[in-house]
Amino acid sequence: MPFELTLRAEKVQPQIQTHELVEAYIEPERLTLDLLALYKIERASVFQLELDVPLGFEVRAVRGHAAAGPKPSWSTRTTSRPARSRSTWS
Repeated sequence: MPFELTLRAEKVQPQIQTHELVEAYIEPERLTLDLLALYKIERASVFQLELDVPLGFEVRAVRGHAAAGPKPSWSTRTTSRPARSRSTWS
């Protein structure tokens, strides 16, 4: 009994929603910014999230919270764009 099977695959783009809270602490010699970012990712996996960090700012601490799936890691690198550095969460 012969048969024919046809498959079609399409790349699915993730749907990403974010909720962010930024708190600023202004002191005479220092500006401290705290960012809380919550990501809701649906439809497809995301292996890396990037945040632009203004030139001259330093990332001092990163905390992740347990979630299903892979464990988060943090790296900071400078991109070829001269005005900013980019921090990557993957």
